[in-house]
Amino acid sequence: MVNVPVDRKPMDIVGALILAAGQSRRYGSEDKRIVKLDNGRRVIEQTIANCQSAGLPARVVLRPDEEALKQICLKQGASVVIAQDAELGMGHSLAAGIKECDAWVGCLVTLADMPFVKPATYQLIAEALQGHDIVRPFYQGKPGQPNGFSRHYFGQLRECNGDVGAKALFKTEAVHELVIDDEGILADIDVPGQLSGPRDV
Repeated sequence: MVNVPVDRKPMDIVGALILAAGQSRRYGSEDKRIVKLDNGRRVIEQTIANCQSAGLPARVVLRPDEEALKQICLKQGASVVIAQDAELGMGHSLAAGIKECDAWVGCLVTLADMPFVKPATYQLIAEALQGHDIVRPFYQGKPGQPNGFSRHYFGQLRECNGDVGAKALFKTEAVHELVIDDEGILADIDVPGQLSGPRDV
């Protein structure tokens, strides 16, 4: 569990919203969110831990009727949001999650199957939100995850639907492109062979 410093007001909090309500059809019959990495941790556990190591409270968006996975997240100190219409696309999961983030001044939106993003990367993006409304990380010219949003854009994020998500916001002048020396921002897990980490992602 991440403790908020005593000199920090609740409304100063930047948190991490972890989208974990996808169907993961490309991975196969196994639920990739709970498969184990080389270090023995489950994928979703590592993603939560990386957010928490950066000092960010973690909130996980799940599908309905996923009680076992919910308990895994809660045990690690993350809060959980249930996206009732998650099957309609990631945009619906994002909207459901952001509706529960009103206590935050900023939100880093990341994916559960990206456990290789370094805690320092989360910290850099959260710090960049102090001076920008939207922060998009880039590694070697390629955009990755997580993306940071100030609460100024929470209203628009609540309107996301389908699989489009927040893509329209990345076309605005509010976007700050942050160069990151972390190839983990490009490395999601789609197939079992990617459990060892990024390799020429």
